[in-house]
Formats: sequence, structure tokens, C-alpha cells
Amino acid sequence: MSKRTNYERGVETERKIMDILDEAGYVTFRTAGSHGCFDVGGIAPNGGVRLIQSKRAKKDTSWRSDFEQAVDQLRQLPRNPNVSYEVWVWVDYQGFVKMEVVQCE
Repeated sequence: MSKRTNYERGVETERKIMDILDEAGYVTFRTAGSHGCFDVGGIAPNGGVRLIQSKRAKKDTSWRSDFEQAVDQLRQLPRNPNVSYEVWVWVDYQGFVKMEVVQCE
């Protein structure tokens, strides 16, 4: 059996986010291959939108600089009503260790 690629690990993390949002009643989508600001989105029944940048790190590695860079990038985006910009960090063997809303109206 071959080792999973970083891309495959990233997709796995994005699907975990989608599962969490699905369970909360959101309609979810992945922006596969977009290389944009967001990896996953969710639309709530009330019309609110969550746009999420996911980060994945191996246990015992520093993820904080990647996290701060993602937060800074999202802070530069224009504010939109009913839309939250978020960064979620998954650390292997620990789960989601950081789930931060960067901007929200």
C-alpha cells in the first residue's frame, strides 16, 4: 500500500469539514483545485454562508505560521453580509485544533 499524498490528506480534511457542516444542516461544496482563498463552503438554511480555508499539519510540527498567513489573507478580503471567512486547522492524531472565524458580518 502506498503512502497518501499531501493532496489526498488535504482532501480528507476538507471532507471532514463538509461532514461537520452537513450534520449542522448546511449545503456544502468543495472548491477542488481552485487554489483560491477557500477550500470548503457551506450555505445554511437561513441563507448564511461560511467560507473555510482548511489547513492540515502533521503531529509535532508547527502550523501556526501557515495559520497566521491564511488569517492575514482573509482579513484583506471585503466584508460581505451573511458571510463568514474561517480558517480550520487539523493536526494528525489530534483533530481540529483551531477553528477561527476571521471575518463575519
